[in-house]
Amino acid sequence: MKTILDHLRRRRRALLWTALGAAAGLAVQRLAGCASGACPMVGSAPFMLVYGAVLGALLSQIFRREPGAPEKGGPR
Repeated sequence: MKTILDHLRRRRRALLWTALGAAAGLAVQRLAGCASGACPMVGSAPFMLVYGAVLGALLSQIFRREPGAPEKGGPR
């Protein structure tokens, strides 16, 4: 029987990328956000949190390694 912890362990790389994306989204909002809130993209902290998390999740899928694939840069 699989537990939630087993599922999280297998997906830890994607979860890490998602968390890093969310943190980056909040950082962008804090550092480059509009003071008036008129900018629809960076004016809202919750929006940028979700946007960054989605981008992080997408990047985790782009940069994932295939199971059994040889590592690059190894001996030839």
